[in-house]
Amino acid sequence: VVGCGITGSATCMDKIISHRIAVAEGICVAEHILIDKNMDDIAILSAAERTGYPLYVKPPREGSSMGLSRVRCPGELEAALECAFSFDNRAMLEREVRGTEIGCAVLESDGDLIVGKPDEVELNGAVFNFDEKYSCETAKIIVPARISEIDTRRVIDAAKRLFDALGCRGFARIDFFLAHDGRLYFNEANTIPGFTEHSRFPSMLEAAGLSLEDVLTMAIDGTLAKAETSIDARLLAYA
Repeated sequence: VVGCGITGSATCMDKIISHRIAVAEGICVAEHILIDKNMDDIAILSAAERTGYPLYVKPPREGSSMGLSRVRCPGELEAALECAFSFDNRAMLEREVRGTEIGCAVLESDGDLIVGKPDEVELNGAVFNFDEKYSCETAKIIVPARISEIDTRRVIDAAKRLFDALGCRGFARIDFFLAHDGRLYFNEANTIPGFTEHSRFPSMLEAAGLSLEDVLTMAIDGTLAKAETSIDARLLAYA
């Protein structure tokens, strides 16, 4: 098994915990409020008003944007919460960041962190939910991202810091929002990013000069090198 261990995987899967770690590292996160499905309607509406519209409703412990909805007004809130609560007994109300979603591939090799060219999600009016992530009917992934060299360096530096702070190992894709006002917000960390030839993670590393074969070989070799006993090494090689 290669990639993040139990601690890093659990930490990154929980958006509340990962966001708190990001804030502790001095990295911004979008303003958000955590609500419980047992809260009364008035309290939920009040929380949404404090967050501000438009906002996103998402389950805090789910991947691939499952249960995600964009809410433009109070009338759309109930359906969005019903969707989120079908995956979790809590939901995040997160203020929309006006800007661009940026991803950064991080690969661990011989104790160093290698990063790909950050990519950019061009939404074209779509919501980057589960369906859009895997079909890209409207959205488009652009590698490298159309951002300045200074912003590229900011993304890479923040991705490396979060990779360590969140307990990631092996590889991960760290996602951000680059706001129109220049502020960089942490969005989430993906510990099992897509690994097909057309996925975002290998595409970013390919843009930096690493083939998919190179990436897989480095990930496997790195894990085998960390095996503490010959038994561990045989089990890993078999897996």
